[in-house]
Amino acid sequence: MNFELTSFLLGDIRSAVQSCSTMEQQEHLEEIATFVGATKV
Repeated sequence: MNFELTSFLLGDIRSAVQSCSTMEQQEHLEEIATFVGATKV
């Protein structure tokens, strides 16, 4: 994940936070999908 350093250092962290949140949600969805797939027998 890359961010414009100048903007980040000046306090514009909204896009960085949003990207991290999106990545975390994706990881959770993948974990849920794996769990649901593992429980189907």
